[in-house]
Amino acid sequence: MKKTLLSLALILTFGAYTAFLRSDITSKLHTPIVPVTTPDPSPITQTPSPTPTTPTPAPTTPPSNTGKFKNGTYTGDSVDAFYGNVQVSAIISGGQLTNVTFLDYPRDRRTSLQKSNQAMPILKSEAISSQSANVNSVSGATYTSEAFTLSLTSALNQAKNI
Repeated sequence: MKKTLLSLALILTFGAYTAFLRSDITSKLHTPIVPVTTPDPSPITQTPSPTPTTPTPAPTTPPSNTGKFKNGTYTGDSVDAFYGNVQVSAIISGGQLTNVTFLDYPRDRRTSLQKSNQAMPILKSEAISSQSANVNSVSGATYTSEAFTLSLTSALNQAKNI
């Protein structure tokens, strides 16, 4: 009799916990995606000019594509990161990787969202700095880091200047 009551209490507790997690996940699925931006760390300094100058008009020719990539926006493959998929978009301007946008990332659990929000700016910054998908993994977000590398690699392969 005691074993039966203990088993029943255990099953009810597990059921209540599962219902709580499902309601938490459902509320997170309706959370809008906020793009990740990285602030520019360099301060802008401006020295006053001693004499007034007339501005010269900027050239109207488009920037030459002198980098190793073709200009445009390239979408990488969606890669399974165990806790959710990662998919990025690489923006190439002037032949250089200028921005990385996360189209999909793990966010259905509170911990996944926290780790993604921690890792995404770091991964984005390293990719732009290195001009490649060869970035270090972020501690605590290893699966997300590996999926980011694979997705960005596929996007940059599409953008290669042959």
